[in-house]
Amino acid sequence: MSLSPNTYADLWGGEAPAMTARKLTELPVRNAYGLPHATLRPGQAETIDYILARPTPSVTVLDAPTGSGKTSFAAAARTQGEVISLVKTKNLQIENYGGAYKFDVLYGRGNYACVHPDADGNITADHCMYGSAMRECEVADACPYLIKKDLAAASDRASLNYPYWLTARWPRQKLRNSSGFLFLDEAHQLSDVVLDFVSITVTMRQRLDYDLPAFPLVRGRPNADDAQACLAWLSAAGGVMATHCAQLKKIVGVRDEDSDIDAEDAPATGADASALKQLKAATQLKMQLGRAYSSLAENATDWYLRSGPGARIVGDAPQPAFVARPLTARYHFPHLFTGDWRTVLMSATIGNIEALAEELGLTTYDYRSVPNQFAPATRPVYALPAPAMGQKTKNDATAQLEHARVIADAIKACPSHWSGLILTTSKSEAKNLSHRLCDLGLEKRIYTPNPTLSTEQQVDWWNRMRRRHLGALCVTWNFWEGYNGLEEKIVVVSKTPFASLGDEYERERMLYSGAFYLQRAAWQMEQGLGRTRRGRAEDYDSDGERRGLVAIADANYTRVRKYFSQSLRDAVVEDTP
Repeated sequence: MSLSPNTYADLWGGEAPAMTARKLTELPVRNAYGLPHATLRPGQAETIDYILARPTPSVTVLDAPTGSGKTSFAAAARTQGEVISLVKTKNLQIENYGGAYKFDVLYGRGNYACVHPDADGNITADHCMYGSAMRECEVADACPYLIKKDLAAASDRASLNYPYWLTARWPRQKLRNSSGFLFLDEAHQLSDVVLDFVSITVTMRQRLDYDLPAFPLVRGRPNADDAQACLAWLSAAGGVMATHCAQLKKIVGVRDEDSDIDAEDAPATGADASALKQLKAATQLKMQLGRAYSSLAENATDWYLRSGPGARIVGDAPQPAFVARPLTARYHFPHLFTGDWRTVLMSATIGNIEALAEELGLTTYDYRSVPNQFAPATRPVYALPAPAMGQKTKNDATAQLEHARVIADAIKACPSHWSGLILTTSKSEAKNLSHRLCDLGLEKRIYTPNPTLSTEQQVDWWNRMRRRHLGALCVTWNFWEGYNGLEEKIVVVSKTPFASLGDEYERERMLYSGAFYLQRAAWQMEQGLGRTRRGRAEDYDSDGERRGLVAIADANYTRVRKYFSQSLRDAVVEDTP
C-alpha cells in the first residue's frame, strides 16, 4: 500500500506501510478458531478464513450486519497473531468483548479508583497523585488501572477505546512484534474519531493562562497566507507550552526527557495535586498543538481555520479563539491506524464503500460483504407516509402534527404492551414530539429522559421506566448507537439525522463533500434502525408473525437511501405496516 510519509513517526516510531439473504442455520465450529460456542452461522467461517488469509500488512473492510459475528472474527484472529480491538464506547467493550469472548478490556483511567490510602474517595487513576509516575506509588501493585493495563499489554486479545490507542505507544509495538491484527469496530465512526483527535480549539482563557501569542486573524475561507499564519502561531504556541511543561516537570519531579505519551514508568518524587493537574493540562495542550501543526504542515488546504474575535461560538455568543479542524480524515487516518499489522475495519453500516474509502484515504484495501442471515421479509423497515421533516416544516404546525399522527397511528397498530424507542435529532425535538404524541392518545406511554443525565444514567433510567410501565415509549435523542434494545419491540426514526448546517464547521464540511455529508446521515439512520434487531431469531418476523415495528417517519430519508447498506435497502418497505 502506498501512503504519504508518516509525520507521526516521531511519536510512535516506525513508518506506516505503503498502504441474497440466507436462511438462519448453524454450522459446527472449527476447533482451530478457539471460539467459546459450539456452532457458527453461515458466513462466519468463510469470513474468518478470509481474514486469516490477509497478508501482513494489509487493510480489510468488512460490511457485517448485526448478528453476523463481528466479535467472533476478532476472537478467532488471535490464532494467527495478537489482537487489539478498538471501540468507541464502554458499553461495547463490556457487552461485545469482555463477555463470552473474554477479551482483556482496558477502559480509560477515569474508570478506575485510586487505592492510595491518602486518596479521597472520589479520586480516580486519571488524577493519580503520582501523575505519569504511577508505578512509583507504594501501592502500585494494587492499582486497578495498572493491573488491567498489564493484563491487556500481555494478552493475545485486548479491547481498548480509540483515544487510548491514539495516545499510547505500547499497543502499536505489541502489534508490530506479533504481526497481529487491529480490529476497528463501528468503523463508520472513524472519520469523526480522526477529526476529533487531530483538531484543536484554543480558547481565550487558555491563551491568557499560558501567555500564548495573540491569535492571528483568520476569517472566511482560508487561503495559503492564512494557513502559514496558523502554522506560525501553532509553532510559537507549542514552544511556549514546551517551556511550561518543562517547568512543571521540575516541580512535579519528572525528568524533562521523559515521554509525554504513555509515561507511566517515568520516575517522580511526588507532587501536590494542583501541580499534577497543571502538568496534565499543559501536556495535553502541548500535544494537541504538535498534532495540529504536523497535520496542517502536511496538508494545508483541506482545513477549517478560524482565529481571532468571534472564531468560536458558545451558545449564541461569539468568542475569541483559535480553531483548526480538518475537513476530511483522508490525510490522517492511514498514519493513525495502519502499520506493520493487519488492520480490519468492520461495521454493520459500511454503506457506500467507495465513499468510506475516499474519506479515510484508503488507496489499497480488501472488501468483503458478509451476508445477512435473515431474509428481507423478516426484517422490514417501514417508510411511513410522513411529511419531509426539514427546515421548511420546522415551524409548520400542520406538518408537525401530521408527522406525529403518522407515528402515533403506526404505534397504535402494534400490541399495546410493546415498548420501544422514538429517536429524534435534538433535545428540543424530543420534547416537542413527546407533547404531540401525548395529545394523540399516547400520554400514558410516553417518557423523555432528563437531559442533565449522562447517557449511561439515561439508559439506567429508561430500563427502570420500561420495567415499571407496560408499553413504555422513550422519545430520545441519545440512543442512536451503542444501545441494545433487547426488550423493546419498536424503534421509529422520527427525522433523518443530517448534521446541523447551523454549525459553520459542519456547513464547510458539507460543502467540501456533499456525498459524505449524506453518507454520514445514512450511517446514523441505519444505526438507529438497528437498535431492536440484535441478531437473535426472536427479533425478526417469522411465518407471518409480526415481532416488531422498525420505521422511518421522514420523507427526507430518500435523500440518503442510496447510501444505505444493501442489506437495509433490501428491507425498506414503502408502506404502512
